[in-house]
Amino acid sequence: MEHTKINNSLFSRLSFIIVSALLFRLAITIFFAPPLLKDEKDYFAIAQSLYHGNGFSVDGTLTAYRAPFYPAFVAIVFTAFGESVIPVRIIQAFADTLTCIFLFFLCKRFFTTTTAYLAATIYCFFPGNALYVSLLMSEILFTTLVFFVILLYSRRNFEHSLLTKILLGVIFAILTLIRQNAAILLFAFIVWESIRFRYWETVWKRNIIIVFSFMLFLFPWMIRNKVEFNHFSLTSNGGVNFWIGNNQTANGSFKYYKENNPIEKITGEFERSTVGYKEGVDFIIHHPMEEVKLLFLKFAHLFEPDFSLMQSLQYKPEWESYQRSILVYRELSPFILTVLHFFTVVVVITGLWSLIFASDSKYQYLLLLRLIIVFWVCSHLIFFGVARFRLPIMPLFIVMTAYSVEVWKAKLYSVTKPKTIVFLFLIVLLFASWVSTFTILYFQ
Repeated sequence: MEHTKINNSLFSRLSFIIVSALLFRLAITIFFAPPLLKDEKDYFAIAQSLYHGNGFSVDGTLTAYRAPFYPAFVAIVFTAFGESVIPVRIIQAFADTLTCIFLFFLCKRFFTTTTAYLAATIYCFFPGNALYVSLLMSEILFTTLVFFVILLYSRRNFEHSLLTKILLGVIFAILTLIRQNAAILLFAFIVWESIRFRYWETVWKRNIIIVFSFMLFLFPWMIRNKVEFNHFSLTSNGGVNFWIGNNQTANGSFKYYKENNPIEKITGEFERSTVGYKEGVDFIIHHPMEEVKLLFLKFAHLFEPDFSLMQSLQYKPEWESYQRSILVYRELSPFILTVLHFFTVVVVITGLWSLIFASDSKYQYLLLLRLIIVFWVCSHLIFFGVARFRLPIMPLFIVMTAYSVEVWKAKLYSVTKPKTIVFLFLIVLLFASWVSTFTILYFQ
């Protein structure tokens, strides 16, 4: 009887968190209904084209510039509920609530129930991710699938289930069809397995079905691009994004100019991408010190205040005519910007502490989370950094923030000189980027 009471109590607490998370996100969809901006317009246009039977195209022209899964997801919602973004926002509210549930069970599996409740509660009301449910962007769906795949992959003896392996491969493929750099996540898991088992034969046996189903699920889209564009590839925007992050005028974030742009005059999508890769590599080879500087800038922009989200929150029609984004950002409320970013600052710093200093019997799980975060950050250091790119790893920082409390109470940490140097270096870099950002915006 006592055991039943305890289980009922735990279930009640979790139910309260889940309901609160859902109501919070549904309230956001009601009170925060911004116009479609930037990438959202592309996703909406492609979804409309699919919905009306005109294929994966924009204005009647076939394209491979955007990854296919998210526009297809939006088109499916249109088919089921009508051509409106409101059902998409509601479904994303449910998806982000599901992320909160996945986060709880992941944290409970890795650490303790107390830590799991704390992590779920923080994510329940964390505005940095929750506000994205009202944007027609892929980050919410992507983050939910990332946590689902972590839960599946970290199951004990998952190698005995053929269905689980196939499902893992399919989900990794879907993630890659949402954001092509997500393929690096599969590599992160395989590296984790390699460190755990140390025998490539064991790792290969555990992952061969996953890799096979992953590739098999990607092939139809790649074959489509081969037929339509004569390029066996996922998207045509990789080279463009690579050039944006690696050229003479690059600032580490999204900065695209048209004058004297070597890729602007190229007409074909994939041809433009090829030139973008070539120009970017050429810049790295001939300007290595500039590239080192850009790496720091990309990292800083990845954890900067989310100006694009703020632009949607405080949208003004006249901003459409502004030639430079910084002119828009200077009209954003510094108070709201600071309050929203404060939560990110606390979570990132506290999460970093346990990521670096935690040292206990849960090392293998800490290693997995570290690898996912490091691999994800590095994938964006190759291209460029903006705030929304960090959304998929923010729940992991929240997990580590909650775990910091457990580590501190039980004294399960190891403070060594190398770890301290790494921690202080990252903190100084982050604070320097945050201070310089606010200084440039509001004091220059």
